[in-house]
Amino acid sequence: MNRRGYANIEVFLVMVLLFAVSFLIFATVSAGSEAYFNLSGRQDRDAALRIGLSFVDVKLRKNDVEGGIRVAGNPFGQGDALVIRSETENQAFDTWIYCLDGGLYELFARADAQPLHATASRIAAVDHMEIETQTANVLAIELTRLGDEAASGEDTVLSGVFYLKTGVT
Repeated sequence: MNRRGYANIEVFLVMVLLFAVSFLIFATVSAGSEAYFNLSGRQDRDAALRIGLSFVDVKLRKNDVEGGIRVAGNPFGQGDALVIRSETENQAFDTWIYCLDGGLYELFARADAQPLHATASRIAAVDHMEIETQTANVLAIELTRLGDEAASGEDTVLSGVFYLKTGVT
């Protein structure tokens, strides 16, 4: 074999080696970015649930008065809602906390008015809220964020147990 034949073989082997190295770099970057996006999505879901549960905690503790907290049916969809009653000298107001279309909402309205979702404020990305009155003074709340099908697909759940001085009506 002549010198030119060896040169062609060397060029071919160098090209194969470069292709193999390029493929390994691409596969490593692809796997790393997929892991990052899965982790980032999980952290976003966890943060949304922590925000939602913290919001509920603050509202419950702030309004823990006799007859101030009750559990009612969600007026806009499925599941339950928290209703927190606050009163001034001549007027009563209800704060509704409920889930609808992937969001945890707060609605502030007069107690004698029909709740209107258009006036509600979105608090956090939460898909479902489960409320359980364990005893007269213990309220368990579970918030769920559905998993992203593109990522792991696992639902994220965060629970809290709230001990109220005055109880739930």
